[in-house]
Amino acid sequence: MSKRRLYLIGIDSAPLQLTRQFSRKHRLKGFNEIIKNGSLTSLKSTLPPITAAAWPSIYTGLSPAEHGVMNFFYLDKEYNKQLTFYNSNKNPPFWDVLAKEGKRCLVITPAMATEPSRTSGVDMITGFPLKPKFSSVEIEKASEKLGFIGEPEIEQALKEGQMSFEEATKRYVESIRKRSEVSKHLIERNDYDLAFICFTETDRIQHYALSLKNSEEHILPLYAEISDFINWIVARAEEKGEEFAIMLVSDHGAQPIKKKILLNTWLIRNGYASLDSVISSSGLKVDISQSKKLSSAEGLREEKYHEQLRISTKSPVTRFICASEVETSYEDYSYKRSFDMKNTKAFASLSNNPVSSIWINDSRFAEPGIQGHSKEKLIQEIKIKMLELKDGEINVVSKVYSGNEYYGDTKLFIPPDLIVEASPGYTMDVFNHSEESVFAEPEAARSGDHTREGIFGFYSNSSKAEQKDLCVEDIYQMVLAYFGGTINKMAKPGGYDVI
Repeated sequence: MSKRRLYLIGIDSAPLQLTRQFSRKHRLKGFNEIIKNGSLTSLKSTLPPITAAAWPSIYTGLSPAEHGVMNFFYLDKEYNKQLTFYNSNKNPPFWDVLAKEGKRCLVITPAMATEPSRTSGVDMITGFPLKPKFSSVEIEKASEKLGFIGEPEIEQALKEGQMSFEEATKRYVESIRKRSEVSKHLIERNDYDLAFICFTETDRIQHYALSLKNSEEHILPLYAEISDFINWIVARAEEKGEEFAIMLVSDHGAQPIKKKILLNTWLIRNGYASLDSVISSSGLKVDISQSKKLSSAEGLREEKYHEQLRISTKSPVTRFICASEVETSYEDYSYKRSFDMKNTKAFASLSNNPVSSIWINDSRFAEPGIQGHSKEKLIQEIKIKMLELKDGEINVVSKVYSGNEYYGDTKLFIPPDLIVEASPGYTMDVFNHSEESVFAEPEAARSGDHTREGIFGFYSNSSKAEQKDLCVEDIYQMVLAYFGGTINKMAKPGGYDVI
């Protein structure tokens, strides 16, 4: 046997049931190898289950309260949404930790890692949400030679009807294939201990396609392409007699969505929030939370983060942004409204997700709507009423969590007071308001949305993973433990033990 190697495959938004179904029904050899000779099980995501929070937790073993990224944005005291980043210098990812221990690492397009590693021994191409950056000229030339330019930006073309789902599928499959070819090329040329390749196209297509009758036609080809890459890894490792393991991880899962819950409409109807009578057309100044990243601001606004700010125009929904306006030339401002914060006790904000957040407008904010002594009573009142919310006979809220219990006493952002999780098939909308109903049809880009249950797979010819309850924070420790590394912090309960 040669030295021990680990191949970590990240699949953004991979649902366990769908992955198993595709593997069984369509005989996806790479996935079936893991299911047959290893294990494939669930992996619990963060609250909310979103790329911005979950991938940094995978990389660092830290919770969102510890690494500082609870979402793509955070709220400041003026209620403005500020862009936020995972800071890999402050919270080193597992590839930097391993490299400092003498392990050579290949890292291809890790979501939320926006700057190449400066650690010697790490070859890297950065990923979502920015255009790729390269750790060396060699890596950049390899990428150019094989035609990999990062995940294609096609969402706006889909929204505007300039591209069909068939063409989108082809573009995403091509992107996965080219990323795989770059990874193969570099793995063949260099003696890596760890190779981490992250595929994010799965999340993009599932947001649009999961609710379609022919969803399989658009989603399956992406999984099949990833399966082929996994199969290549297994075949190569066995041919060379490597001592190896493959880990599959996703940051969260996915599900088809039938209705949106207009969370702020519910708060307004129940007397907890009030709209400003003045229609505003002022723009939100979107800043970056790390001054050294100011050069990336334009790219963020033009690409993925800009998409997070865009909102539905479906009638009869009156468009408004919670507590702030959005800077974009794309939207018509004539119907946008903000909250009357002095008469608002609670509001929901940041991004839409099946798990969304509510803040009590207390003294933490610029224009508090309640006094501190009434806060806890109000939290319990909203929690009880939210759990009673129904769509016909269906309870549409499955759980309401305490933000203080989940985020603790973090000082890295203003934590929400309540975290509301929708029932299966429903998602939250914190951007729109309707005078007619608390519910609305999802737009095309939200017809599929996230769940808290992602996937973890493990297959090895030399190790085994003893299964316990597993969450995204456990992956960091598992990766280091595979190489016999020490972790300089208290071990957390749950997870897998790699032996």
